[in-house]
Amino acid sequence: MKQIKFLFFLLLTIQQSFAQVVIEENPSYINSTEKPFLDSVLKIDVLDGTTLPEEISPSTQKLCFDKVFKITSNTPKGESSVCLFINTKIGLMAYTPIKFGSDPGICDIKPAAPDFSLNVISLKGNIYTYMNVKKPSGIEKWLMTGNSNTYLYNFASAQENQLIFKKDESREFLNGKVKAWAYKYENRDETWFLFGKNLPDKLIMQPLKYVGNFGVGYQYAEEGVFIILQVEGETLNSVVKEIKDTYICFDPSPYKKHEDEFFNKGLLAIEREKSKLDAAESRASSSPCAAQEQVKINFEKQALQIRLEDLTRSTQGNKYQNTTTQKAMANATINYNNQMQISIFDIQAKICRISEQISRMESGSSGYQKAIQRRECFKETLILQREALIQMRQLDRQYEREPGKAFAMKGQLMIRSMRSCN
Repeated sequence: MKQIKFLFFLLLTIQQSFAQVVIEENPSYINSTEKPFLDSVLKIDVLDGTTLPEEISPSTQKLCFDKVFKITSNTPKGESSVCLFINTKIGLMAYTPIKFGSDPGICDIKPAAPDFSLNVISLKGNIYTYMNVKKPSGIEKWLMTGNSNTYLYNFASAQENQLIFKKDESREFLNGKVKAWAYKYENRDETWFLFGKNLPDKLIMQPLKYVGNFGVGYQYAEEGVFIILQVEGETLNSVVKEIKDTYICFDPSPYKKHEDEFFNKGLLAIEREKSKLDAAESRASSSPCAAQEQVKINFEKQALQIRLEDLTRSTQGNKYQNTTTQKAMANATINYNNQMQISIFDIQAKICRISEQISRMESGSSGYQKAIQRRECFKETLILQREALIQMRQLDRQYEREPGKAFAMKGQLMIRSMRSCN
């Protein structure tokens, strides 16, 4: 009975201690003469629970924004600036191309401009890029989704929730209207300057509760909504220079989806290659080097089937996160391993044909020595390409989680292994 009384007393004491926890209100908000402005910039329905994040269609709905941030950044490459548009109702962000210098100019969305480009990110995980591409026939309008219209980007895997602690440093922002306090992680060099209605000693940064970009923007924590007005570190220093209410919309309907075009053109190319191989197979049967020719054709048919499989896989999974999708997209563009093997088989067939020609030449004829030299050149190239293929396979293993890096390095190997033996 005494133990029960003790546990009840302990539980009551704990409940009372929690009830006594008070989050300190921010004096720079409470005592500000700019309260209407501060209430306006702090209002973001999608983070405070008033509304929920929404998935967005890449082509069938207008994308509208009600706030715009002007941001400057100092990086090792110099000072740059950008306009960041935010829809505070559905959790949508968009930014224009980064410009060199401290002023991005007038923040506007102008799809009629020849060099127009807009990157759009939704809190749900859609990531779209709209761009105009100049062509001799006019301007083409393209949309890249990275398949995120179907396979959402997983922000939770991009960064873990982390605790940051308030420091004894503050700075003024937005022409002195806002006083933000410094917060830091325990084991990292970045400093974050946050402003909100409350002033907690510590809070948790949650990637799923962040609306912004370039390290600044809105961050929701249990203690309330905060604006990150500056992030300062060794490699990045971003500062919010201006926040304005706005109402601006973008109509994405004229933009063609690049992934659909890539897939459809890939299918057509595969069908054309199949027809060429059928014709080559008919010719090869009467060749003195028919065996070598057939080996090459058989492998090319296998490579086309692999390309079709890669083309299909390139539509499955988020291209920004899924390495299988990234590798499939790269190989559907050009499979360097298979192209190198095809080249090896092609050289072997050429060596066979030259050897057959040499067998019918007189050793003293004018073309004899040239044919000998060509065959030796191809033999040397064959050695180079076999070594390059081994290195390509090693790169696949070494950069299994970085297929883009492996793809670029294999392209360089391909170029270095090519020789003219004419």
